[in-house]
Amino acid sequence: MGDLWFFWSFDGHAEERHSLRLDESRIRDADESWSPVITPDGPGVLLWANSD
Repeated sequence: MGDLWFFWSFDGHAEERHSLRLDESRIRDADESWSPVITPDGPGVLLWANSD
């Protein structure tokens, strides 16, 4: 996984760019439709449409 960015707005107006990082401590939990990531707010998941 390369650099992955998302934009987040605390107040609904001013957006800030943040990065997601692969959470290697939970990589064994990864599935074909999601991967564990670290966000500025803590653990999260990156979802995408299942290929089935």
